[in-house]
Amino acid sequence: MEQPIARTRGSDRPWFFRTSVRITAAVVTAVVAYVLTRGLSDELNLLIPYDVGVAVYLALFCLLMERTSSERAAE
Repeated sequence: MEQPIARTRGSDRPWFFRTSVRITAAVVTAVVAYVLTRGLSDELNLLIPYDVGVAVYLALFCLLMERTSSERAAE
């Protein structure tokens, strides 16, 4: 039988890869994009900030997956 993976209290990954920071960064960039696109039509004013927020979240998530080890991903 396999031993469960021990979880560490301290995180060895940078602070900007943590889940709450990734989500916050995506929301903040979406709000900034919304403010910057206020002069456009309603459809574009909603679509562009959504796309920017998702792109920021996915970029941070991809960087996290690139830097993580297989043991860390198994946790």
